[in-house]
Amino acid sequence: KNNNLIQHRTKENSLIPFLKIRFKPKDIKNIVKLITIGPLNNLDVSESGLKSYRNKNKLEFINLKKSDVPIRY
Repeated sequence: KNNNLIQHRTKENSLIPFLKIRFKPKDIKNIVKLITIGPLNNLDVSESGLKSYRNKNKLEFINLKKSDVPIRY
């Protein structure tokens, strides 16, 4: 694990770690196959927004799946 690759963003007063990966747009079909959404309070709203983004950007080949994990508080 290379800690130099880890970046952070804020969300609701928390720091969220993420990896920023650069690739050529033509390679996306070989890199991203599935996006799992959630668990979230507004899962349907998030799914709708992600579908809209996916379709607008001609990324229909990416499958979307709702998380089976229950939300916790």
